[in-house]
Amino acid sequence: MSLVIRKNLFPNPLFDPDGANKDPWGTDLSRCMTGDGTFDVSGYDGVPAMGIVGMVPGESYVFRCRAEGDAPRVSIWSDVQVTSNTGPENGVITIRFRYRNNGNSSTDRVSFSGGVFSEPQLELAGTFNESLPFFYHGTMPDPRSA
Repeated sequence: MSLVIRKNLFPNPLFDPDGANKDPWGTDLSRCMTGDGTFDVSGYDGVPAMGIVGMVPGESYVFRCRAEGDAPRVSIWSDVQVTSNTGPENGVITIRFRYRNNGNSSTDRVSFSGGVFSEPQLELAGTFNESLPFFYHGTMPDPRSA
């Protein structure tokens, strides 16, 4: 039996207003974080984005989140748009992509529009298992204890 260590790279998977709440340009997004684990961008003027760090160029990743609303959409950006605006299927948005970067990882981000989002998860495609539930670091065992 081999140990699989999963890591959620999304910076604030509980959408805690006191957690990571700024986009890559410093805009405070905490007003969209209701404190109940959701990110409500339905009334936001513009397209809010959460910065992400830790992706490795050339690796494959999966982003998944729950989405509600009239027209919820998510896209992944680096120096360029990595994935197009993707809508939900059965209330869940799943995006598979290979990360590429031209040297400016400070603009790596997940952009949200048109809805209410929860349970964001960004992990390596090799550890992603669609049958497993959402997780964040607080729900995972310390790998040093294995």
